[in-house]
Amino acid sequence: MILFLAAHQLRERFTALGHFYELPQGRRCRSVLELLSHERAAERTDAQRGLPDAVVVMMNPGSSRPLREDGWAGRLPTSRPKRLVPAHPDTTQYQVMRVMARMGWEHVRLINLSDLHEPKSSAFVRDYPAWGNVAHSIFMPARRTELASELQRQHGAPVVLAWGVHPRLAPLTEIALESLRTAGRCCGMQRHDGAYLHPLPRSQAKQLEWVNTVCLQLRQRV
Repeated sequence: MILFLAAHQLRERFTALGHFYELPQGRRCRSVLELLSHERAAERTDAQRGLPDAVVVMMNPGSSRPLREDGWAGRLPTSRPKRLVPAHPDTTQYQVMRVMARMGWEHVRLINLSDLHEPKSSAFVRDYPAWGNVAHSIFMPARRTELASELQRQHGAPVVLAWGVHPRLAPLTEIALESLRTAGRCCGMQRHDGAYLHPLPRSQAKQLEWVNTVCLQLRQRV
């Protein structure tokens, strides 16, 4: 029997650290989130974040937020080191932690098609085109150097694609897939070209299926 670890069990093993910022227009964003074992988190510094066991690419930051209100600091990141602050994980990130627990990983890095902070995915896909002239995506050409830095990871480590299947994401998924074309191993629950199932479907059974399928892919690929 495969156990579905509860949120409180995952918090006993993992912590979340993120870089949160605001666009000049006042829109809140997150450029990256690091999920780490408590032991690995105790070792890291902003200048030496370490190389993750995997990079996961999702749609946008969702409801994850800094633990403290003053964690929303800075502007659009242009270089490292980034200031990482403790963060509240959301339910989607618990799904990634379940993969970490199953795979024995201690560090996963999360980036997104867009940095725009929006808990409701329906609102995000409706509104993000209005920000088209702002470099809110790490996959946009203006942030190519930053993307290369965030994709650095352990030798042979995978990139897990999990940004969802909404057709309105196509402008973002197209530039992401082009940017990841030479990034090495990529996997995920693919529905069709450019569309990869989100980690958090509605039912727990489907959530477990996502974890099982991704872990199976990770173990099968060399």
